[in-house]
Amino acid sequence: MAFWDIFKGKPKSFLGIDVGTSSIKVVQLSKERNRVKLDTYGQLETYAYAERFNDAIQTSSLKMLDSQVADLIKKLLRESKAVSRDVTMSIPIFSSFSTVIEIPPIPEKELERAIPFEARQYVPIPLAEVVLDWTIMKAKEEPKVEKPKEKEKKDEEKKAEEAKAEEKKAAEKKEEEERGREIKSPRLQILLTAVPKEVITKYNRITKLAGLNLRGLEVETAASVRSILGNDKSTVLLMDFGARSTNINVIYNGYPVMSHSIDTAGFDLTKVLSQGMGVSLRRAEDLKKERGLKAGLAEAEMISIMTPLVDKIFTETERIVNIYVRRTGKRLDRVVILGGGALLPGVEEYVSLRLGLPAVTGNSFARVIYPPILEPMIKEIGPMFSVAMGLGMREIV
Repeated sequence: MAFWDIFKGKPKSFLGIDVGTSSIKVVQLSKERNRVKLDTYGQLETYAYAERFNDAIQTSSLKMLDSQVADLIKKLLRESKAVSRDVTMSIPIFSSFSTVIEIPPIPEKELERAIPFEARQYVPIPLAEVVLDWTIMKAKEEPKVEKPKEKEKKDEEKKAEEAKAEEKKAAEKKEEEERGREIKSPRLQILLTAVPKEVITKYNRITKLAGLNLRGLEVETAASVRSILGNDKSTVLLMDFGARSTNINVIYNGYPVMSHSIDTAGFDLTKVLSQGMGVSLRRAEDLKKERGLKAGLAEAEMISIMTPLVDKIFTETERIVNIYVRRTGKRLDRVVILGGGALLPGVEEYVSLRLGLPAVTGNSFARVIYPPILEPMIKEIGPMFSVAMGLGMREIV
């Protein structure tokens, strides 16, 4: 979903910049023989800056000055040797509101008036203070099943009924065409997203201060879907284990139909390990990365310390999954794990066991070409660049 798209021309390369809660990530992409090519990438850890400014770059109150964020972006662009100045940036889940609404089928030209009217029932702040964006969710194509030939036992009465039904259908179609083209779904499903105008103004200001051309803003979930799932239409749970929050997204037919942010994440685990084991934060972070969620004697003490917080994350995740299944009657196909937490040893097995679903680690570089020498590094950072990669791909794929 794009909330800003003013440039019509197509530059040769594009930037995707993801301003996260503990780091800023950038990728520069271009096209080479109809393939998306990675030109460069970079990541700037912001723990030191967060301590200096007494906050993370992103919080719900957005306390860090725009000029400070812009300076960090300029520093990252210099270090990564990115040359493009055309950028798409991410809007975090906690700065947006998304939901799926259903409305009766109406002519497409009437949606511009109907959706804002319906949105008043769902958006928790006045519509005058937000920018609305929406997407008509296309129906999932079901596989065609060849039905066995039925015995020909059609009597004249049934044929007459079918003929009448066809006549009625043709008449209704003609009437519909006269009124204007209508959408065929019995209930029209709309993916509705609202972003406060002040958030859009903020990102526009940051990019100007950083000397960039803002081509678009996109909610981070949509960017992750593009880079991780591509054209995959299966029903997937994206679990993004960040430093300050864990984002849970149910993706159906390529659309994020449920999104939820949990205020418990990687940094919280590091903090309780530090306190529980009497070690520094740096040492606790190293231990977490070395041993992760593996169940063994050596990890028993760590697991017992982290269990209350891990349980909190998964209890909330199970609640979201159960709500989705109860509302739709559909089941999830698998879990894709993203973020820094995806690199913890044993995380795939743990997630699969807790949620009862196959779990895999996402690789945001799977759909781009890059020099083979980067392969070891790509494997390490693949789960963490899903948003930046998806943003960069938006103008290319």
